[in-house]
Amino acid sequence: MFDDLGRDLRLFYLSQIYSFKGELTYRVSFALWSINTFVGIFLSYLFITIMYSLSAGIAGWSYYDMLMLSATTIIISNVVQYVINVYSTGRMLLVGGLDIYLTKPISTLMIFFGGPKSVTSLGGAIGGIVLFAYGASGAGVGLWGIAGFALLFALGSIIFILFMLVMLMSAYKLFRGGGWMNWIMSILGNATKYPLSVYGTIGPLIFTFFIPLGIATYYPVEAATGKIGALQIAALALFSVVVIVTLRKTFYLLFRSYESGMG
Repeated sequence: MFDDLGRDLRLFYLSQIYSFKGELTYRVSFALWSINTFVGIFLSYLFITIMYSLSAGIAGWSYYDMLMLSATTIIISNVVQYVINVYSTGRMLLVGGLDIYLTKPISTLMIFFGGPKSVTSLGGAIGGIVLFAYGASGAGVGLWGIAGFALLFALGSIIFILFMLVMLMSAYKLFRGGGWMNWIMSILGNATKYPLSVYGTIGPLIFTFFIPLGIATYYPVEAATGKIGALQIAALALFSVVVIVTLRKTFYLLFRSYESGMG
């Protein structure tokens, strides 16, 4: 088991090196995409700052709370894009790019995790962390708040990644497509930039049970700001484990439909 894990981790490490070298080959393009990423983060900060300077903002959510929520959404979106690169992975499914990997003694999930990387997404995640740290400092978040945030965010990240893989495999199985997954991911990211409470009763239900992305964005920030207690955090963590197991099984079930190229 440990030999298999070591092999998979080595593949993942080599894929990082390959991706960094590949993107840095085109330095001007890399610089432009990096600037675009950081401008997007700054605009998120600017929008929230203007909103709270002109109004009372969203009930129950302070200026710094909203910065943390926006930052968390930025982090998770970039982490998912870095780990599985939705567009490139969708293309690999369509043109049979996974075929050569399936002949290797590596796990199926690692085939996806070890694929092409969007290195600028890593920079976006780092920028999101800086914005979150600023918001957490302003909100006076303590160590217990950070611990609760880290636990739910880690579980939520796994859920988001597996959820997107399930969506990719579903799109492949049903439509032999998936180029629109970046668009879906963008919509979901924008929807979770705001507290789920703004969507009424239906919002938390949808983004917890049907599209479980609130676990990666909304609930971690609630844990950090003390809006939910230890018992609720534990319940969410347990629920997250169930969701992770379910999504993993669903992914492997859908992956059975993969055929070389367009089949």
